Amino acid sequence: MLLLVNSGGGNGIVRPKPIFQNPLPSWSILLNPDPGGIVHTTAPPEWQPPTTYNKRWWRGDIGGVMLPTAPPFVPGANTTPPEMTMSFLLPWYVQFGTKWVDAFLTAHAQRNYSHFLLDRFNFDASGLGPNGALQLIKIVQSWGFYTPMWMTGSTDGSSRATLAGYQRLVDPYMNLFTKDSNVMDKLIVLPGEELDNGIPPGSPGLDDILNYECNRCNPLGIDIYFHFTANHRTWYPNGTNEVAWAQQWINRITGQMWQGEPYNITNNPPTLGNMQAQFWDSRSFWQSITPSFIMIAGEYAATPELFGQCSEELGCLFGLGLQFGTNPMGIGVNGFCNGARYSNGLYI
Repeated sequence: MLLLVNSGGGNGIVRPKPIFQNPLPSWSILLNPDPGGIVHTTAPPEWQPPTTYNKRWWRGDIGGVMLPTAPPFVPGANTTPPEMTMSFLLPWYVQFGTKWVDAFLTAHAQRNYSHFLLDRFNFDASGLGPNGALQLIKIVQSWGFYTPMWMTGSTDGSSRATLAGYQRLVDPYMNLFTKDSNVMDKLIVLPGEELDNGIPPGSPGLDDILNYECNRCNPLGIDIYFHFTANHRTWYPNGTNEVAWAQQWINRITGQMWQGEPYNITNNPPTLGNMQAQFWDSRSFWQSITPSFIMIAGEYAATPELFGQCSEELGCLFGLGLQFGTNPMGIGVNGFCNGARYSNGLYI
């Protein structure tokens, strides 16, 4: 499959400036009442978005960005509405030329997003493979985006459950990425989407995979993040100590792309209060282990967005609410990866 050669900010296209988007729904939609408890709707003093893009302060949206017109349908894409897109499906749009790749990147740039999440599975499934992935990542990065990447996912099934399986899936990609210092500067590695889904805890299992990836990435300065299923903060073997398990990753794992569960898609009262409380629990635990541990509000509306039960604007309201959650140690949230903006439509 031929790859694009004329897309991206590094090839004559200037990244569009951020612009106002649609305003968000009123907070009252989430306060009627919220069964999860108190909903924080104002920024705490510790929440301080940097004025410039920062690899460790995420601005992004994996699953809610609306394009002006619907792109061609690809496997797994949204249909309700078809204009809503998922960043990690970008490899499938290469076959349609620069128009749609540029449309994705333009929409993310106009929202002032700095992080564009991809995943290895869709590079494989779309036929691009490792060499195509390297080229597309360079294009995305040339627009000024950092590129977090799920190296495995639940769709890999048991193939990723062991270190040997992980190596077979991931090494062809990482062997290429780690030969290019420019790519590494903006690469962020997530060893797995939902690490606690199909990977056994401990050794053999997740600990072996994490140690392997830390040993590769830490000397190269590549940040590594956890991503677990909804409301999970760790994945350690039964009968072991959670704190001791977490302590072994100090200065090795950078942070967590935290996943929440805003509401049940078949019975959907919004529960931002519950989500803020669950996020508080995860943040408080990890930042008591090491205050430098970075917590990102990573995924909190993608499933209801996919099933047509959450608009981009409502997803961004959940994202903004998660930024506003307090922390007993006065440590702010380091951004979002499923959309957020200020209530009046101004970008963060």
